[in-house]
Amino acid sequence: VWGGGLAHLGVAVAAGSRGRGLGVRAATAAAAHAIGVGLVPQWRYRQDNVASARVGERLGFVRIGEQPQ
Repeated sequence: VWGGGLAHLGVAVAAGSRGRGLGVRAATAAAAHAIGVGLVPQWRYRQDNVASARVGERLGFVRIGEQPQ
């Protein structure tokens, strides 16, 4: 939890388990929990992590900025 109101979300999936929707399922549960406890979910990922960007997009997150590395 950041600043008392944001839920920083991210998912790590083992290389051998990728491509089966596990990240999306875990992130969906985490986002739903965050909302359920009154937090605003925020999806963050490294700029070079295309797979994580896709998960965020599939969950409906909208890119509003980037943080320099």
